[in-house]
Amino acid sequence: MRPVSMRSFERLYLFAIVVGVVDALRSIDHLTVANQLGMGRGPVVAALCVSTGFSLLLWYLTARRASVLAMWVMVAVTASEVLFLAWKLAHLGDNPALGLAVTFTITALKVLALSYLFRPDARQWLSAEAH
Repeated sequence: MRPVSMRSFERLYLFAIVVGVVDALRSIDHLTVANQLGMGRGPVVAALCVSTGFSLLLWYLTARRASVLAMWVMVAVTASEVLFLAWKLAHLGDNPALGLAVTFTITALKVLALSYLFRPDARQWLSAEAH
């Protein structure tokens, strides 16, 4: 049976993905340069699907298949999101406050979720399942 830390990671990480998808769909018209080029929403929706699929794949490999490699890829991706958040804060420009708050919340949820992977019970489970 998977430890409590792994289940907590799973819930928080999946919740962050859901919040991200809802936020992207909420603001899709504001996200797209493709609309300005007359290409419509297609490229943005495709990028959202690929990004969400990648996140779900990393979640599955880590939470269900105990892939330490997938865990470290998630850590690297989340670290880049934290760095991007710092850049976004420095260049607020005309970003709406709600979008910034949601982005910060999603990033915080992912960091919190990943912190559960470094708890002793999760580390033990990941190392035991890897062998």
